[in-house]
Amino acid sequence: MKTLFILLLVSTSITAKTTYEKIAQKIVQLRGEVELLNTQLTTAKSEYQNDVKGLSARRSQLEAQIQMEQLKSKKLLGTEEQLNKKIKEQSISVKDYSKFVGYQIDNARVHIESGIPFKKEKRLSELSKIEKELKAKKISSEVALSRLWAFAEDEMRLAKENSIHKQTVKINGEENFASVIKLGMVKMYFHTVDNRVGIVQNIDGEYVYSLINKKEQKERVFRLLDGIKKQIRYGQYDLPLSI
Repeated sequence: MKTLFILLLVSTSITAKTTYEKIAQKIVQLRGEVELLNTQLTTAKSEYQNDVKGLSARRSQLEAQIQMEQLKSKKLLGTEEQLNKKIKEQSISVKDYSKFVGYQIDNARVHIESGIPFKKEKRLSELSKIEKELKAKKISSEVALSRLWAFAEDEMRLAKENSIHKQTVKINGEENFASVIKLGMVKMYFHTVDNRVGIVQNIDGEYVYSLINKKEQKERVFRLLDGIKKQIRYGQYDLPLSI
């Protein structure tokens, strides 16, 4: 009986020891996790502080750049004013090309008026704008000449291009919105929103928008329209030249 009691005490002692060891191991494990979390927290805090410092530095740099750009803008504005002043001063002393520019503007007007009616109002308006600003001395004769040269280059480009544009066309005295097919500055066809097809032809020195009624001729114009839309650079088209 005594022996059994001793065995029970030994067994109980072993069980208690095992439990204490498990608790001790768990405590050690928890302490390790706590230390790891503390380390991670410290690292995260340090990174956050570094990020804040970095953002603050970037903000300072951006503010400095903004100030520099503002200074540059002020300097540029000052330079622009000085240049404008010099241009005005020099324009008085240099040779005046106003008469020559006026003569060329008149020639350009004749060219537009006698050509196909492609965006005629817009092109004439550009010439009038140059002329008015020159007469009002808003621009120098050199600037007017430069703009007139750019206008002439646009006219030369129009003479080379085959393209489609939108503009109003006058059919039997009534204005209609249409797609205009321009072949250089030689020939024009049109297709209205209500599916009418026509040709622009010169009758007794005046350009007239004439409707095409023949089905076969319409189909030829539609074929040209489709080809230009698809940007087909080369092709042979049998087009009506007059009706």
